[in-house]
Amino acid sequence: MHRGAKPGKAKVDAKLPVASNLKKRLAEALEQQTATVEVLRVISSSPTNTQPVFDTIASSAVRLCGARIATVFHFDGELIHIIAHHGYTPEALALRRGLFPAPPHAGSVTGRAILNRSVVHVEDALADGTYPYRDFARAAEVRSVIAVPMLRDGRPIGVVTVSRAEPGAFAERQVELLKTFADQAVIAVETVRLFRGLEARNRELTETLDQQKGTAEILRIISTSPTELQRVLDAVVKSAAQLCGAYDAAIFQLDGESLRLAAHHGPLHPAIGLLIPVARGTVAGRSVLEQRAVHVADLPSEGKEFPEGSAFARELGHRTTLSVPLLRQGAAVGTIQLRRSEMNPFTDKQVALLQTFADEAVIAIENARLFKELQEAEAGRLLQAQENESRRIARELHDDLGQGLALLTVKMDLLRQKPPEADQFGARMRELLAEVKHLSSSVHDLSHRLHPSKLDQLGLVAAIGDLCRELTRNHGLKIEFTHDQMPAAISPDTAVCLYRIAQEGLRNAIKHSGAQQAEVALRGTADAISLRIIDHGRGFDPRRTQGKRGLGLVSMRERVRHLGGEIAIDSQPSGGTRLHVRVPLTETASETMPQPPI
Repeated sequence: MHRGAKPGKAKVDAKLPVASNLKKRLAEALEQQTATVEVLRVISSSPTNTQPVFDTIASSAVRLCGARIATVFHFDGELIHIIAHHGYTPEALALRRGLFPAPPHAGSVTGRAILNRSVVHVEDALADGTYPYRDFARAAEVRSVIAVPMLRDGRPIGVVTVSRAEPGAFAERQVELLKTFADQAVIAVETVRLFRGLEARNRELTETLDQQKGTAEILRIISTSPTELQRVLDAVVKSAAQLCGAYDAAIFQLDGESLRLAAHHGPLHPAIGLLIPVARGTVAGRSVLEQRAVHVADLPSEGKEFPEGSAFARELGHRTTLSVPLLRQGAAVGTIQLRRSEMNPFTDKQVALLQTFADEAVIAIENARLFKELQEAEAGRLLQAQENESRRIARELHDDLGQGLALLTVKMDLLRQKPPEADQFGARMRELLAEVKHLSSSVHDLSHRLHPSKLDQLGLVAAIGDLCRELTRNHGLKIEFTHDQMPAAISPDTAVCLYRIAQEGLRNAIKHSGAQQAEVALRGTADAISLRIIDHGRGFDPRRTQGKRGLGLVSMRERVRHLGGEIAIDSQPSGGTRLHVRVPLTETASETMPQPPI
């Protein structure tokens, strides 16, 4: 070849097919990669729904494999189901749907892929004598078929099946692409399963948290308001209805041969106090008699089994009914009942939750009963103590004042009958005057114990201050007394209550604690007065002294309860004793007595 000569045209033409083929392969590879990325995008955008993923796989398989139709099947372990398709004519789709659901068998390309757990490739379905669906192949105008199984942990869960109009084998790159689609379908199924599982778990945790909050709130009400039974029962039925998905809830308490409506929440509006018979013909009655949960899916239709309850349900318009007995020490004391307006049975979790609410209702009922008995016992002990105090005062009046006055009368009569000599008259008069003063002092002390007149004369702050100084002087107990922001006027009942508690608390400290020091503090707020007494003595265990301290603690509690206040006693052996009282200021100014300036 001469220098500068151009290459021959034959050599240039030889390179053109190679470059064109490479460019085509690169374009196909890019298109396949784009399709797989698109499937992944759909998976990420539809974490709770596999259908968009399967639809995308079917349409992409038809386009990238030059196919006529594509089908995505789901295998549930027994039957094969069509879940997505692309490219079908209405006639062909109707024929295909008529073949499924069906169990997998070796004659079916799809069934064989499931049974063998491997790719099954039929190059010409019409020429394959073992292919049983030649009528479908003719209607769909397909010849070659390939089925790629969807395997999760080696177990088939579905198949991607693609058919072309021409006979012949699918290219290796197309087979690999379909395998990728099958793997992505498995990822989609697993993603949805995990996501739905997570959602279910979150719902369960939320429900559990709500249930714990509901039951904890009821226990809080029980602990803070042990005597307010109605408040607790109202909270129980409200929480039971909300957390168990019922539109109506009620608690019935056993009252003789009947069940009395004690609490209710919902639209049925029965009157509190309503009585229904304890009969097997009612759901509530049967749960009490048989001491078990009774669950009726459609009460209006159960007229034969529950005649009274069925008639009641038809009248009020409710259907599903659940009743759980309130059991105390093996005996039913009532029942809690849920009702729904539609036929929708309660779940096992809801039945178990209602049992928890039933247990809480029993705790509340038992607490109220025990507190009532305790209050009655304390009131009886208080009356007995007051009676003993009255007898003691009567003895003092008879033995001390009565006899003293009788003796003074005798001496004065003798003095009248036989006057002394002039030099002895002054001594006899001084003797009689001393006895009169002693009797006057006894009357003063007794009067002070009956009612502290200093309260009327000086006011609460000054009277307690004087009490502290008197006890310090007579018993050696060093008492630090402080007061802060006390109201200008305090009702007589409140003043007497706080004074008597201060008096009793300090006397208990002197008598029982062995303390050398004590603190007394009065503090006023906008709506209450607080009294705090602290001694640094030997202390005691309040649990071991209940019912053993006579008039003292019982009297203090009764005085505070009568005024709607609160009292707390905190003590422990060798740890001293702290008494805190809070009494509300609810009286009007006309009912109060002024407090002199201090």
